Amino acid sequence: MDSHPQFKGRELFITGESYAGHYIPAISAYLHKSGDSAVNLVGFAIGNGWTSPYEQYPAYNQFSYENKLIGSVKYNLLKAGFAGCQMMIQSANWETAMDVC
Repeated sequence: MDSHPQFKGRELFITGESYAGHYIPAISAYLHKSGDSAVNLVGFAIGNGWTSPYEQYPAYNQFSYENKLIGSVKYNLLKAGFAGCQMMIQSANWETAMDVC
């Protein structure tokens, strides 16, 4: 706002997609709590947000099965694979988690 004072007080919407699901809520909360009158935060939006790999990876399997994109054999294979993925995420073994997931 110091560099562009013409924007002070204007409505501000913060948006992003995918991995921005990690950042948009944090940035929005920070600005909201700051109480800076120059920032008129009106809202934020996340499209197809990537917020929780632990929860989201297994959802792909469930979604695919429920929408008949995969059969029961592939469903069970993926279910086991995503359980391994979740274990790697819980162990904070990020390099292996990326490979497994």
